[in-house]
Amino acid sequence: MSSLGNLTKPGDHVNVDASAAGYDQIIPAVTGKAIVLCDVIVHGSSEGQLSTESDGTGLITYTVDGHTPYRAPIRVPVSKPVYSNIEAKHTITYYLM
Repeated sequence: MSSLGNLTKPGDHVNVDASAAGYDQIIPAVTGKAIVLCDVIVHGSSEGQLSTESDGTGLITYTVDGHTPYRAPIRVPVSKPVYSNIEAKHTITYYLM
């Protein structure tokens, strides 16, 4: 059993300029580790999705304009990257587990 003091805290963030077209890899895969998403901030008018595959399959979450904090962090499968097709600047806070 873990206490709140032992929980992993967000450790990193990525700032992404607007996507040109299609899906861009924004967080690379780390072998044996899972990426855990804490929130997404879209700086502009855009919506899109985060996925684990460059063709948009492996949907992680849809995003909309503004700040999207998650009630519970979203865990990406182990050894998978994160791709984005959001067409506005955006920031994602995440940690590795």
